[in-house]
Amino acid sequence: MPQRNFMVMAVVLVVFLASRVHGFILDTNLDPCQYESTAIYCYNQNLTSIPVFNLTRYANVCITLINLSSNKLTSIENDAFLQLRYLNCSYTIQLGKNNMSQINEYAFRGIEPHIDSLMLSSNSLRSLPEAVGSIINLKTLFLQRNPIMSLNPSVMAKIGNSLITFFVGMASFQQWPRELRFLNELYQLGLNDIPFQSWDSDAFHGLTHVGWLEITSSNLTKIPNAVCALSALYSIHIRNNYFLNESKSDVFEPCSPITGTPRLGIVTYTDNRVDYFPNIFTMFPSVNTVYMSHNDMRFMNANKFEDNFIVETLSLHSNQFRRIPSGFNIFRNLKQLDLGSNFIENIEDNDLIGLRSLTSIQLAYNPIQFIEKRAFQNNMQLNSVDLSHTFLTTVPAAVTILPALKTLGLEANNIECTCDLASLKTWNVYSMQINGLCYLTNEPIETFIKTYIDAGKR
Repeated sequence: MPQRNFMVMAVVLVVFLASRVHGFILDTNLDPCQYESTAIYCYNQNLTSIPVFNLTRYANVCITLINLSSNKLTSIENDAFLQLRYLNCSYTIQLGKNNMSQINEYAFRGIEPHIDSLMLSSNSLRSLPEAVGSIINLKTLFLQRNPIMSLNPSVMAKIGNSLITFFVGMASFQQWPRELRFLNELYQLGLNDIPFQSWDSDAFHGLTHVGWLEITSSNLTKIPNAVCALSALYSIHIRNNYFLNESKSDVFEPCSPITGTPRLGIVTYTDNRVDYFPNIFTMFPSVNTVYMSHNDMRFMNANKFEDNFIVETLSLHSNQFRRIPSGFNIFRNLKQLDLGSNFIENIEDNDLIGLRSLTSIQLAYNPIQFIEKRAFQNNMQLNSVDLSHTFLTTVPAAVTILPALKTLGLEANNIECTCDLASLKTWNVYSMQINGLCYLTNEPIETFIKTYIDAGKR
């Protein structure tokens, strides 16, 4: 054999043996990763195996993120991350959007104590890998969009004393995952693609620390009273549950006197296609922040509500309201109201009459043509009014009576800066910011008004 060919084969053999010893297989790319101060990015590189990382720059700096998402990984072999064992860092490892169906039992050998977060969403895992149970300090685990049929109880027990955040897709589950009870330190729980139409009242037994719950894409017609057993629950997020509108009644099943009622403070109720404003306040009177955007809400039955002095933030953007419901006036302490991206055409004198504490109102992206002069008569604390992207052609006189106004949004309107604005001459505009341009001239509306008032004429 010629000496040149012998040398080439020798080099190939040495590299191959080295890769086997160190627990990795060299990828066809020389180095497919990008390196930043504390992160390694190897996403969307068509990788079929864990690559060799260039660790020379991390001698005195810890890596906190390794992003291997959006590749073509089908499995993770044993000792795949052994090359990281000497760094003694806390890692977030992103492996989402691959096609992994298998993670070998010793895939994380050498760095098990140092993995803080593991992202396995959008793969082909059919069970919770045993390898996850070896990660003794795991705090965050994402398992959405996998065909997982159940949760391995031995693995759940091993990570139960450290896991704080857990998101799981349940589309392939045959029964409710009772293994959740092992997660006795869990605070944040996300349940996605839930096939069950009802849950037992003890579904969350043992989860005494859960303060944040997300329910996404379920077959529920009501939120089961199982949530009532989450005594520490403060924030609940209900998204993409298209059957909730069928009941035409309260969204939540009543809590029983035995379980009591959690002191909810935040409710997010978005993308559920409901066409009515649900009464969540009778059951959860401590709620102070409500996000109900991206639904089909058209009305609010004020007769079902009592005066409320707790709610301070209410977001209802991207619904189907054609006017401001009079029922909103029950929120006596409301400070922030978002009604952007609805179908409101006019604002009447009494629409907001009960909202004396209101400091900010978002009305952008509505086809508003007219605002009554006394529309804000009882809203003297308003400091921010956004009327951008409406059909207004003049600065509404209603805003000129607001003594606390600091910001007025008028972008993308056909505001005609003419002598018709003479009525604004007595308006104190010098301490506020007015955003938007005059129609045709593109002169800042703020400049026009201030110049006009200063000169006394235009």
